[in-house]
Amino acid sequence: MINITERALAELKRLKNSRPNQEENRYLRITLVRGGCLDYIYDLRFEARVKESDVTLAHPGGITIVTDGDSYPYVEGVTIDYLEDLMGGSFQFKSITMARQCTCGLSFCLENRTEVTEKS
Repeated sequence: MINITERALAELKRLKNSRPNQEENRYLRITLVRGGCLDYIYDLRFEARVKESDVTLAHPGGITIVTDGDSYPYVEGVTIDYLEDLMGGSFQFKSITMARQCTCGLSFCLENRTEVTEKS
């Protein structure tokens, strides 16, 4: 299960509905990729299609989430929040698989150092 706070859910719905072609925004893809201040970041994007190898998760808030098999162990159980400050807004992630998180709230190291696919 992926936990999405009310603030994050409201922002995801706002972003999804602000895009011109709703058919292209049917699914929220969450992928673990190399990058950021530390080792990894979560990449969020709306997509029109699900790949055959994807894991699909229906969230009670009306968002259908998809992820690839490599990312799934690190996406499962994550909590997504949305925070705003003087610099703007950003999604924040919390997960038990994070060994250490950068103060930016986006980048982190994994407890399990299994290699994850590079961002394309």
